[in-house]
Amino acid sequence: MSRAVSTLLVEERPADADRVRARLSEIANGAFEVTWVKTLAEASTTVDVRVFDLLIVDLELPDSRGIDTLTHMRRLRPHIPIVVVADGMDDRFRMTAMANGADEVIAPDDIQGRLFFLGLLHVMARHRTASTRPTQNAVDAGPESLLIVDEGLLLFDRMLSIGSLAAGFTHEINNPLAAVIGNLELSTQKVGELSQQGTLPAAVLEELAEARYAADRVHNIVRDLKIFARAQDTRTGPVDVQRVLDAALRMAGHAIRPRARLVKEYSISGLPRVAANEARLAQVFLSLILNAAESIPEGNPDDNEVRVETGLDDRGRITVAIRDTGRGIPAEVRPRLFTPFFTTKPYGTGAGLGLAISRSIVDSLNGEISFTSGETGGTRFLVTLPGARFGTTISERNRVAPKSVAALRARVLVIDDEAMIVQTVKRMLQRDHDVTGAASAEEALLLLGEGSRFHVILCDMMMPMMTGIDFHREARALGSDIERRIIFMTGGAFTPECRGFLDAVANHRIEKPFDLRELRTLIAGFLN
Repeated sequence: MSRAVSTLLVEERPADADRVRARLSEIANGAFEVTWVKTLAEASTTVDVRVFDLLIVDLELPDSRGIDTLTHMRRLRPHIPIVVVADGMDDRFRMTAMANGADEVIAPDDIQGRLFFLGLLHVMARHRTASTRPTQNAVDAGPESLLIVDEGLLLFDRMLSIGSLAAGFTHEINNPLAAVIGNLELSTQKVGELSQQGTLPAAVLEELAEARYAADRVHNIVRDLKIFARAQDTRTGPVDVQRVLDAALRMAGHAIRPRARLVKEYSISGLPRVAANEARLAQVFLSLILNAAESIPEGNPDDNEVRVETGLDDRGRITVAIRDTGRGIPAEVRPRLFTPFFTTKPYGTGAGLGLAISRSIVDSLNGEISFTSGETGGTRFLVTLPGARFGTTISERNRVAPKSVAALRARVLVIDDEAMIVQTVKRMLQRDHDVTGAASAEEALLLLGEGSRFHVILCDMMMPMMTGIDFHREARALGSDIERRIIFMTGGAFTPECRGFLDAVANHRIEKPFDLRELRTLIAGFLN
Protein backbone atom coordinates (compact mmCIF):
# COMPACT_ATOMS: atom_id res chain seq x y z
CA MET A 1 0.00 0.00 0.00
CA SER A 2 1.41 3.44 -0.93
CA ARG A 3 2.29 6.02 1.74
CA ALA A 4 0.24 9.22 1.87
CA VAL A 5 1.76 12.45 0.59
CA SER A 6 3.02 14.23 3.71
CA THR A 7 1.84 17.85 3.52
CA LEU A 8 2.62 20.83 5.77
CA LEU A 9 -0.13 23.48 5.71
CA VAL A 10 0.99 26.89 6.99
CA GLU A 11 -2.17 28.95 7.53
CA GLU A 12 -3.14 31.45 10.25
CA ARG A 13 -6.94 31.23 9.88
CA PRO A 14 -8.51 28.03 11.24
CA ALA A 15 -11.49 28.28 8.84
CA ASP A 16 -9.21 28.39 5.79
CA ALA A 17 -7.08 25.55 7.13
CA ASP A 18 -10.21 23.45 7.68
CA ARG A 19 -11.32 24.23 4.13
CA VAL A 20 -8.05 23.01 2.62
CA ARG A 21 -8.03 19.85 4.72
CA ALA A 22 -11.68 19.12 4.00
CA ARG A 23 -11.20 19.60 0.27
CA LEU A 24 -8.17 17.30 0.19
CA SER A 25 -10.07 14.71 2.19
CA GLU A 26 -13.09 14.97 -0.11
CA ILE A 27 -11.31 14.62 -3.44
CA ALA A 28 -8.22 12.68 -2.36
CA ASN A 29 -9.20 10.72 0.71
CA GLY A 30 -6.15 9.06 2.21
CA ALA A 31 -3.72 10.35 -0.42
CA PHE A 32 -2.60 13.44 1.59
CA GLU A 33 -1.60 13.49 5.26
CA VAL A 34 -1.90 17.13 6.38
CA THR A 35 -0.09 18.76 9.30
CA TRP A 36 -1.33 22.27 10.16
CA VAL A 37 0.66 25.09 11.78
CA LYS A 38 -0.31 28.76 12.22
CA THR A 39 2.97 30.67 12.17
CA LEU A 40 6.28 30.80 10.36
CA ALA A 41 8.08 29.96 13.59
CA GLU A 42 6.01 26.78 13.99
CA ALA A 43 6.64 25.88 10.36
CA SER A 44 10.40 26.33 10.77
CA THR A 45 10.46 24.07 13.83
CA THR A 46 8.23 21.45 12.20
CA VAL A 47 10.27 21.05 9.02
CA ASP A 48 13.40 20.63 11.15
CA VAL A 49 12.00 17.52 12.82
CA ARG A 50 9.78 16.05 10.09
CA VAL A 51 10.14 15.37 6.38
CA PHE A 52 7.40 16.61 4.03
CA ASP A 53 6.57 15.99 0.38
CA LEU A 54 4.65 19.26 -0.09
CA LEU A 55 4.26 22.69 1.54
CA ILE A 56 1.05 24.74 1.20
CA VAL A 57 1.74 28.23 2.51
CA ASP A 58 -0.35 31.33 3.18
CA LEU A 59 1.97 34.35 2.95
CA GLU A 60 0.06 36.48 5.49
CA LEU A 61 1.09 35.02 8.87
CA PRO A 62 1.16 36.60 12.35
CA ASP A 63 4.97 36.65 12.42
CA SER A 64 5.76 37.13 8.73
CA ARG A 65 4.17 38.89 5.75
CA GLY A 66 4.38 38.68 1.97
CA ILE A 67 7.26 37.38 -0.09
CA ASP A 68 9.54 37.21 2.98
CA THR A 69 7.46 34.26 4.20
CA LEU A 70 8.04 32.44 0.94
CA THR A 71 11.78 33.12 0.71
CA HIS A 72 12.23 31.93 4.29
CA MET A 73 10.42 28.65 3.60
CA ARG A 74 12.35 28.13 0.40
CA ARG A 75 15.67 28.61 2.20
CA LEU A 76 14.64 26.09 4.83
CA ARG A 77 13.65 23.43 2.30
CA PRO A 78 15.03 24.12 -1.20
CA HIS A 79 13.98 20.75 -2.61
CA ILE A 80 10.33 20.57 -1.50
CA PRO A 81 7.55 21.90 -3.77
CA ILE A 82 5.75 24.96 -2.37
CA VAL A 83 2.20 26.01 -3.28
CA VAL A 84 1.31 29.56 -2.22
CA VAL A 85 -2.30 30.46 -1.35
CA ALA A 86 -2.89 34.20 -1.79
CA ASP A 87 -5.91 36.54 -1.92
CA GLY A 88 -6.22 39.24 -4.59
CA MET A 89 -3.18 38.20 -6.60
CA ASP A 90 -2.42 39.72 -9.97
CA ASP A 91 0.00 38.64 -12.69
CA ARG A 92 2.83 40.73 -11.21
CA PHE A 93 2.43 39.14 -7.78
CA ARG A 94 2.26 35.68 -9.29
CA MET A 95 5.47 36.23 -11.28
CA THR A 96 7.22 37.66 -8.19
CA ALA A 97 6.19 34.66 -6.10
CA MET A 98 7.30 32.18 -8.76
CA ALA A 99 10.64 34.00 -9.06
CA ASN A 100 11.15 33.71 -5.29
CA GLY A 101 10.60 29.99 -4.98
CA ALA A 102 6.90 29.22 -5.37
CA ASP A 103 6.08 26.27 -7.61
CA GLU A 104 2.46 27.38 -7.97
CA VAL A 105 0.24 30.24 -6.78
CA ILE A 106 -3.48 29.70 -6.29
CA ALA A 107 -6.38 31.82 -5.07
CA PRO A 108 -8.43 30.60 -2.07
CA ASP A 109 -11.46 30.11 -4.33
CA ASP A 110 -9.50 27.59 -6.42
CA ILE A 111 -9.37 25.30 -3.40
CA GLN A 112 -13.03 24.48 -4.04
CA GLY A 113 -12.30 23.17 -7.54
CA ARG A 114 -10.75 19.99 -8.89
CA LEU A 115 -7.92 22.07 -10.36
CA PHE A 116 -6.58 22.49 -6.83
CA PHE A 117 -6.01 18.75 -6.58
CA LEU A 118 -4.67 18.40 -10.12
CA GLY A 119 -2.49 21.46 -9.59
CA LEU A 120 -0.87 19.81 -6.57
CA LEU A 121 -0.20 16.69 -8.61
CA HIS A 122 1.34 18.71 -11.41
CA VAL A 123 3.56 20.69 -9.03
CA MET A 124 4.83 17.52 -7.40
CA ALA A 125 5.41 15.77 -10.72
CA ARG A 126 7.34 18.75 -12.02
CA HIS A 127 9.40 18.97 -8.85
CA ARG A 128 10.17 15.23 -8.69
CA THR A 129 11.21 14.94 -12.32
CA ALA A 130 13.26 18.16 -12.25
CA SER A 131 15.20 17.42 -9.07
CA THR A 132 18.37 15.38 -9.25
CA ARG A 133 18.85 15.31 -5.47
CA PRO A 134 16.97 12.47 -3.72
CA THR A 135 14.77 13.57 -0.82
CA GLN A 136 14.95 12.02 2.63
CA ASN A 137 11.47 10.60 1.98
CA ALA A 138 12.80 8.40 -0.80
CA VAL A 139 15.38 6.97 1.59
CA ASP A 140 13.09 6.55 4.60
CA ALA A 141 10.00 5.28 2.84
CA GLY A 142 11.50 2.21 1.23
CA PRO A 143 11.72 1.25 -2.47
CA GLU A 144 7.99 0.64 -3.03
CA SER A 145 6.25 3.26 -0.89
CA LEU A 146 5.89 5.97 -3.52
CA LEU A 147 5.76 3.87 -6.68
CA ILE A 148 2.06 4.37 -7.36
CA VAL A 149 2.11 8.05 -6.35
CA ASP A 150 5.13 8.78 -8.51
CA GLU A 151 3.60 6.89 -11.42
CA GLY A 152 0.42 8.94 -11.09
CA LEU A 153 2.29 12.23 -10.94
CA LEU A 154 4.45 11.41 -13.92
CA LEU A 155 1.40 10.19 -15.85
CA PHE A 156 -0.38 13.50 -15.20
CA ASP A 157 2.67 15.45 -16.37
CA ARG A 158 2.82 13.30 -19.51
CA MET A 159 -0.88 13.92 -20.13
CA LEU A 160 -0.26 17.68 -20.19
CA SER A 161 2.69 17.25 -22.54
CA ILE A 162 0.73 14.94 -24.84
CA GLY A 163 -2.09 17.48 -24.94
CA SER A 164 0.31 20.17 -26.13
CA LEU A 165 1.84 17.85 -28.72
CA ALA A 166 -1.61 16.78 -29.93
CA ALA A 167 -2.64 20.41 -30.45
CA GLY A 168 0.39 20.99 -32.67
CA PHE A 169 -0.14 17.69 -34.45
CA THR A 170 -3.74 18.50 -35.38
CA HIS A 171 -2.69 21.87 -36.78
CA GLU A 172 0.09 20.36 -38.87
CA ILE A 173 -2.02 17.55 -40.31
CA ASN A 174 -5.10 19.67 -40.98
CA ASN A 175 -3.33 21.88 -43.51
CA PRO A 176 -2.38 19.08 -45.94
CA LEU A 177 -5.64 17.27 -45.15
CA ALA A 178 -7.60 20.37 -46.16
CA ALA A 179 -5.80 20.32 -49.50
CA VAL A 180 -6.46 16.59 -49.97
CA ILE A 181 -10.19 16.79 -49.18
CA GLY A 182 -10.71 20.01 -51.12
CA ASN A 183 -9.06 18.68 -54.25
CA LEU A 184 -10.85 15.33 -53.94
CA GLU A 185 -14.19 17.14 -53.78
CA LEU A 186 -13.37 19.21 -56.86
CA SER A 187 -12.07 16.17 -58.74
CA THR A 188 -15.20 14.19 -57.89
CA GLN A 189 -17.39 16.95 -59.32
CA LYS A 190 -15.38 17.18 -62.56
CA VAL A 191 -15.11 13.43 -63.02
CA GLY A 192 -18.83 13.12 -62.38
CA GLU A 193 -19.54 15.56 -65.20
CA LEU A 194 -17.21 13.67 -67.56
CA SER A 195 -18.68 10.32 -66.52
CA GLN A 196 -22.19 11.53 -67.40
CA GLN A 197 -20.89 12.41 -70.86
CA GLY A 198 -19.65 8.84 -71.23
CA THR A 199 -15.98 9.83 -71.53
CA LEU A 200 -14.85 8.13 -68.29
CA PRO A 201 -15.68 4.76 -66.75
CA ALA A 202 -17.94 4.86 -63.68
CA ALA A 203 -15.27 2.99 -61.69
CA VAL A 204 -13.22 6.20 -61.49
CA LEU A 205 -15.98 7.81 -59.47
CA GLU A 206 -16.04 4.83 -57.11
CA GLU A 207 -12.28 5.09 -56.60
CA LEU A 208 -12.54 8.78 -55.81
CA ALA A 209 -15.41 8.13 -53.41
CA GLU A 210 -13.32 5.54 -51.56
CA ALA A 211 -10.41 7.99 -51.35
CA ARG A 212 -12.74 10.67 -49.99
CA TYR A 213 -14.17 8.23 -47.45
CA ALA A 214 -10.65 7.42 -46.25
CA ALA A 215 -9.74 11.11 -46.05
CA ASP A 216 -12.90 11.80 -44.06
CA ARG A 217 -11.94 9.07 -41.62
CA VAL A 218 -8.60 10.79 -41.04
CA HIS A 219 -10.50 14.05 -40.59
CA ASN A 220 -12.71 12.47 -37.93
CA ILE A 221 -9.70 11.05 -36.09
CA VAL A 222 -7.99 14.43 -36.04
CA ARG A 223 -11.21 16.15 -34.96
CA ASP A 224 -11.56 13.73 -32.06
CA LEU A 225 -7.94 14.24 -31.11
CA LYS A 226 -8.54 17.99 -31.02
CA ILE A 227 -11.04 17.46 -28.22
CA PHE A 228 -8.44 15.73 -26.06
CA ALA A 229 -5.70 18.18 -27.11
CA ARG A 230 -7.51 20.94 -25.24
CA ALA A 231 -6.96 19.33 -21.84
CA GLN A 232 -5.17 22.40 -20.45
CA ASP A 233 -7.98 24.73 -21.48
CA THR A 234 -10.27 25.20 -18.47
CA ARG A 235 -13.02 27.24 -20.13
CA THR A 236 -16.57 25.94 -20.08
CA GLY A 237 -19.32 26.31 -22.65
CA PRO A 238 -22.22 24.45 -24.25
CA VAL A 239 -21.17 20.85 -24.85
CA ASP A 240 -23.01 18.21 -26.87
CA VAL A 241 -22.70 15.12 -24.64
CA GLN A 242 -23.44 12.63 -27.43
CA ARG A 243 -20.82 14.18 -29.73
CA VAL A 244 -18.20 13.91 -26.97
CA LEU A 245 -19.27 10.32 -26.28
CA ASP A 246 -18.86 9.42 -29.95
CA ALA A 247 -15.37 10.91 -29.95
CA ALA A 248 -14.40 8.91 -26.86
CA LEU A 249 -15.82 5.71 -28.38
CA ARG A 250 -13.78 6.19 -31.54
CA MET A 251 -10.65 6.80 -29.48
CA ALA A 252 -11.32 3.62 -27.47
CA GLY A 253 -12.25 1.47 -30.47
CA HIS A 254 -8.92 -0.36 -30.48
CA ALA A 255 -9.55 -1.55 -26.90
CA ILE A 256 -13.18 -2.57 -27.45
CA ARG A 257 -13.00 -4.50 -30.74
CA PRO A 258 -10.96 -7.54 -29.56
CA ARG A 259 -13.11 -7.89 -26.44
CA ALA A 260 -16.73 -6.99 -27.10
CA ARG A 261 -19.42 -5.70 -29.42
CA LEU A 262 -20.17 -2.00 -29.06
CA VAL A 263 -23.87 -1.21 -28.63
CA LYS A 264 -25.05 2.40 -28.67
CA GLU A 265 -28.53 3.36 -27.49
CA TYR A 266 -29.02 7.09 -27.75
CA SER A 267 -32.62 7.13 -26.61
CA ILE A 268 -33.35 10.76 -27.41
CA SER A 269 -32.16 13.17 -30.06
CA GLY A 270 -31.37 16.77 -29.25
CA LEU A 271 -30.33 16.30 -25.62
CA PRO A 272 -29.83 19.56 -23.73
CA ARG A 273 -26.30 20.92 -23.81
CA VAL A 274 -24.14 20.74 -20.69
CA ALA A 275 -22.14 23.64 -19.28
CA ALA A 276 -18.77 21.91 -19.26
CA ASN A 277 -15.27 21.81 -20.62
CA GLU A 278 -15.33 19.50 -23.64
CA ALA A 279 -11.88 18.02 -23.05
CA ARG A 280 -12.54 17.30 -19.37
CA LEU A 281 -15.85 15.61 -20.14
CA ALA A 282 -14.21 13.56 -22.89
CA GLN A 283 -11.63 12.47 -20.33
CA VAL A 284 -14.40 11.14 -18.08
CA PHE A 285 -16.10 9.16 -20.83
CA LEU A 286 -12.85 7.77 -22.24
CA SER A 287 -11.75 6.58 -18.79
CA LEU A 288 -15.07 4.81 -18.14
CA ILE A 289 -15.19 3.25 -21.61
CA LEU A 290 -11.61 1.96 -21.36
CA ASN A 291 -12.32 0.52 -17.91
CA ALA A 292 -15.38 -1.25 -19.31
CA ALA A 293 -13.41 -2.71 -22.20
CA GLU A 294 -10.47 -3.78 -20.06
CA SER A 295 -12.77 -5.65 -17.66
CA ILE A 296 -13.46 -8.12 -20.49
CA PRO A 297 -10.74 -10.60 -21.54
CA GLU A 298 -9.69 -10.52 -25.18
CA GLY A 299 -10.68 -13.22 -27.62
CA ASN A 300 -14.44 -13.62 -27.39
CA PRO A 301 -16.05 -10.39 -28.66
CA ASP A 302 -19.24 -11.97 -29.99
CA ASP A 303 -20.31 -13.07 -26.51
CA ASN A 304 -19.60 -9.78 -24.72
CA GLU A 305 -20.67 -6.20 -25.09
CA VAL A 306 -19.94 -2.66 -24.04
CA ARG A 307 -23.23 -0.77 -24.09
CA VAL A 308 -23.48 3.04 -24.02
CA GLU A 309 -26.87 4.61 -23.33
CA THR A 310 -27.99 8.23 -23.11
CA GLY A 311 -31.27 9.76 -22.01
CA LEU A 312 -33.01 12.00 -19.50
CA ASP A 313 -34.00 11.15 -15.94
CA ASP A 314 -37.24 12.19 -14.25
CA ARG A 315 -35.65 15.51 -13.23
CA GLY A 316 -34.68 16.39 -16.79
CA ARG A 317 -30.98 15.70 -16.24
CA ILE A 318 -28.81 14.10 -18.94
CA THR A 319 -27.81 10.51 -18.16
CA VAL A 320 -24.97 8.51 -19.65
CA ALA A 321 -24.78 4.83 -18.74
CA ILE A 322 -21.79 2.66 -19.67
CA ARG A 323 -22.36 -1.08 -19.14
CA ASP A 324 -20.07 -4.03 -19.65
CA THR A 325 -20.30 -7.80 -19.36
CA GLY A 326 -16.89 -8.03 -17.75
CA ARG A 327 -15.56 -9.48 -14.53
CA GLY A 328 -17.37 -7.08 -12.21
CA ILE A 329 -15.93 -5.23 -9.22
CA PRO A 330 -15.13 -7.29 -6.11
CA ALA A 331 -17.08 -6.24 -3.01
CA GLU A 332 -13.92 -5.47 -1.03
CA VAL A 333 -12.72 -3.05 -3.73
CA ARG A 334 -15.91 -1.01 -4.16
CA PRO A 335 -15.54 1.35 -1.15
CA ARG A 336 -12.14 2.53 -2.46
CA LEU A 337 -12.96 2.67 -6.15
CA PHE A 338 -12.76 6.47 -6.40
CA THR A 339 -9.74 6.85 -4.11
CA PRO A 340 -6.77 8.50 -5.87
CA PHE A 341 -3.83 6.18 -6.54
CA PHE A 342 -5.84 3.08 -5.60
CA THR A 343 -5.59 0.48 -8.35
CA THR A 344 -5.99 -3.26 -8.65
CA LYS A 345 -3.89 -3.35 -11.81
CA PRO A 346 -0.28 -4.56 -11.77
CA TYR A 347 2.35 -1.88 -11.27
CA GLY A 348 3.12 -0.13 -14.55
CA THR A 349 -0.33 -0.70 -16.05
CA GLY A 350 -2.44 1.69 -13.98
CA ALA A 351 -1.92 4.75 -11.79
CA GLY A 352 -5.26 4.67 -9.98
CA LEU A 353 -6.16 8.20 -11.04
CA GLY A 354 -8.78 7.68 -13.76
CA LEU A 355 -11.89 7.25 -11.62
CA ALA A 356 -10.77 9.74 -8.96
CA ILE A 357 -10.26 12.45 -11.58
CA SER A 358 -13.50 11.48 -13.32
CA ARG A 359 -15.50 11.91 -10.12
CA SER A 360 -13.82 15.25 -9.45
CA ILE A 361 -14.71 16.48 -12.95
CA VAL A 362 -18.33 15.34 -12.65
CA ASP A 363 -18.62 16.89 -9.18
CA SER A 364 -17.37 20.21 -10.55
CA LEU A 365 -20.25 20.13 -13.07
CA ASN A 366 -22.80 19.62 -10.26
CA GLY A 367 -23.32 16.12 -11.59
CA GLU A 368 -23.16 12.65 -10.08
CA ILE A 369 -21.27 9.48 -10.91
CA SER A 370 -22.22 6.11 -9.46
CA PHE A 371 -21.85 2.42 -10.25
CA THR A 372 -23.47 -0.96 -9.71
CA SER A 373 -21.73 -4.27 -10.16
CA GLY A 374 -23.13 -7.79 -10.06
CA GLU A 375 -21.72 -10.53 -7.90
CA THR A 376 -21.22 -12.72 -10.95
CA GLY A 377 -19.93 -10.02 -13.27
CA GLY A 378 -20.99 -7.00 -15.23
CA THR A 379 -20.72 -3.35 -14.20
CA ARG A 380 -22.76 -0.23 -14.95
CA PHE A 381 -21.43 3.30 -14.44
CA LEU A 382 -23.98 6.10 -14.52
CA VAL A 383 -23.04 9.75 -15.09
CA THR A 384 -25.81 12.29 -14.47
CA LEU A 385 -25.35 15.90 -15.56
CA PRO A 386 -27.61 18.94 -15.34
CA GLY A 387 -28.58 20.57 -18.61
CA ALA A 388 -28.02 24.29 -19.06
CA ARG A 389 -29.49 27.12 -21.09
CA PHE A 390 -27.22 29.26 -23.19
CA GLY A 391 -27.54 32.44 -25.16
CA THR A 392 -26.11 32.78 -28.63
CA THR A 393 -22.70 31.11 -28.72
CA ILE A 394 -19.70 31.63 -30.93
CA SER A 395 -20.37 28.36 -32.75
CA GLU A 396 -23.99 29.38 -33.38
CA ARG A 397 -22.86 32.71 -34.79
CA ASN A 398 -20.76 30.77 -37.26
CA ARG A 399 -23.77 28.85 -38.55
CA VAL A 400 -25.24 30.51 -41.61
CA ALA A 401 -28.66 29.50 -42.83
CA PRO A 402 -28.42 27.78 -46.23
CA LYS A 403 -29.96 30.63 -48.22
CA SER A 404 -29.77 30.63 -51.97
CA VAL A 405 -26.26 31.53 -53.07
CA ALA A 406 -26.08 35.01 -54.52
CA ALA A 407 -25.45 35.30 -58.24
CA LEU A 408 -22.93 38.12 -57.64
CA ARG A 409 -19.26 37.28 -57.91
CA ALA A 410 -17.35 38.15 -54.79
CA ARG A 411 -13.80 39.41 -54.61
CA VAL A 412 -12.12 37.07 -52.15
CA LEU A 413 -8.67 37.42 -50.57
CA VAL A 414 -7.10 34.22 -49.17
CA ILE A 415 -4.23 34.63 -46.66
CA ASP A 416 -2.24 31.57 -45.64
CA ASP A 417 1.46 30.82 -45.34
CA GLU A 418 0.77 27.34 -46.79
CA ALA A 419 0.79 27.74 -50.57
CA MET A 420 -1.23 24.54 -51.05
CA ILE A 421 -4.08 25.95 -48.93
CA VAL A 422 -4.20 29.14 -50.98
CA GLN A 423 -4.18 27.14 -54.21
CA THR A 424 -6.87 24.71 -52.99
CA VAL A 425 -9.21 27.50 -51.89
CA LYS A 426 -8.69 29.22 -55.25
CA ARG A 427 -9.73 26.06 -57.07
CA MET A 428 -12.74 25.60 -54.82
CA LEU A 429 -14.05 29.12 -55.36
CA GLN A 430 -12.80 30.31 -58.74
CA ARG A 431 -15.90 29.06 -60.63
CA ASP A 432 -18.11 31.51 -58.68
CA HIS A 433 -15.76 34.21 -57.41
CA ASP A 434 -12.60 36.20 -58.15
CA VAL A 435 -9.91 34.94 -55.80
CA THR A 436 -6.59 36.56 -54.89
CA GLY A 437 -3.98 34.80 -52.77
CA ALA A 438 -1.46 36.19 -50.27
CA ALA A 439 1.32 34.17 -48.63
CA SER A 440 1.40 36.33 -45.49
CA ALA A 441 -0.56 38.92 -43.56
CA GLU A 442 2.07 41.50 -44.49
CA GLU A 443 1.51 40.84 -48.20
CA ALA A 444 -2.25 41.15 -47.70
CA LEU A 445 -1.85 44.50 -45.93
CA LEU A 446 0.19 45.79 -48.86
CA LEU A 447 -2.66 44.88 -51.22
CA LEU A 448 -5.19 46.62 -48.99
CA GLY A 449 -2.94 49.64 -48.58
CA GLU A 450 -2.64 49.98 -52.34
CA GLY A 451 -6.41 50.25 -52.62
CA SER A 452 -7.45 46.67 -53.38
CA ARG A 453 -10.93 45.96 -52.07
CA PHE A 454 -12.48 42.60 -51.21
CA HIS A 455 -15.92 41.45 -50.18
CA VAL A 456 -14.45 38.64 -48.05
CA ILE A 457 -11.01 37.96 -46.55
CA LEU A 458 -10.18 34.37 -45.57
CA CYS A 459 -7.31 34.58 -43.08
CA ASP A 460 -5.39 31.80 -41.36
CA MET A 461 -5.10 32.29 -37.60
CA MET A 462 -1.65 30.80 -36.94
CA MET A 463 0.99 32.30 -39.23
CA PRO A 464 4.64 33.21 -38.63
CA MET A 465 5.65 36.84 -38.17
CA MET A 466 2.10 38.25 -38.22
CA THR A 467 -0.80 36.19 -36.92
CA GLY A 468 -4.48 36.48 -37.75
CA ILE A 469 -4.93 38.51 -34.56
CA ASP A 470 -2.28 40.98 -35.69
CA PHE A 471 -3.82 41.20 -39.15
CA HIS A 472 -7.26 41.90 -37.67
CA ARG A 473 -5.82 44.78 -35.63
CA GLU A 474 -3.98 46.27 -38.61
CA ALA A 475 -7.01 45.89 -40.87
CA ARG A 476 -9.17 47.72 -38.34
CA ALA A 477 -6.69 50.61 -38.38
CA LEU A 478 -7.20 50.92 -42.16
CA GLY A 479 -10.88 51.78 -41.64
CA SER A 480 -13.83 51.00 -43.93
CA ASP A 481 -14.85 48.10 -41.64
CA ILE A 482 -12.33 45.85 -43.38
CA GLU A 483 -11.90 43.75 -40.23
CA ARG A 484 -15.60 42.80 -40.30
CA ARG A 485 -15.10 41.03 -43.64
CA ILE A 486 -12.54 38.59 -42.22
CA ILE A 487 -13.38 34.89 -41.91
CA PHE A 488 -10.74 33.14 -39.84
CA MET A 489 -9.41 29.75 -40.97
CA THR A 490 -8.29 27.51 -38.13
CA GLY A 491 -6.29 24.30 -38.15
CA GLY A 492 -6.70 23.24 -34.55
CA ALA A 493 -3.80 24.82 -32.62
CA PHE A 494 -4.86 27.63 -30.30
CA THR A 495 -2.87 29.65 -27.80
CA PRO A 496 -4.82 31.06 -24.82
CA GLU A 497 -4.56 34.49 -26.50
CA CYS A 498 -6.04 33.06 -29.71
CA ARG A 499 -8.97 31.42 -27.90
CA GLY A 500 -9.75 34.59 -26.03
CA PHE A 501 -9.60 36.64 -29.22
CA LEU A 502 -11.93 34.35 -31.17
CA ASP A 503 -14.42 34.38 -28.32
CA ALA A 504 -14.35 38.17 -28.17
CA VAL A 505 -14.78 39.08 -31.85
CA ALA A 506 -17.90 38.60 -33.97
CA ASN A 507 -16.02 37.26 -37.00
CA HIS A 508 -16.98 33.93 -38.51
CA ARG A 509 -14.48 31.09 -38.50
CA ILE A 510 -14.16 27.94 -40.57
CA GLU A 511 -12.14 24.88 -39.67
CA LYS A 512 -9.76 23.03 -41.92
CA PRO A 513 -10.47 20.77 -43.76
CA PHE A 514 -13.14 22.95 -45.35
CA ASP A 515 -16.67 22.01 -46.17
CA LEU A 516 -17.13 23.54 -49.63
CA ARG A 517 -20.86 24.14 -49.16
CA GLU A 518 -20.27 25.91 -45.83
CA LEU A 519 -17.51 28.03 -47.34
CA ARG A 520 -19.66 29.10 -50.28
CA THR A 521 -22.59 29.89 -47.97
CA LEU A 522 -20.42 32.01 -45.71
CA ILE A 523 -19.18 34.05 -48.66
CA ALA A 524 -22.70 34.44 -50.01
CA GLY A 525 -23.69 35.94 -46.67
CA PHE A 526 -21.44 38.92 -47.35
CA LEU A 527 -23.13 39.58 -50.70
CA ASN A 528 -26.78 39.45 -49.61
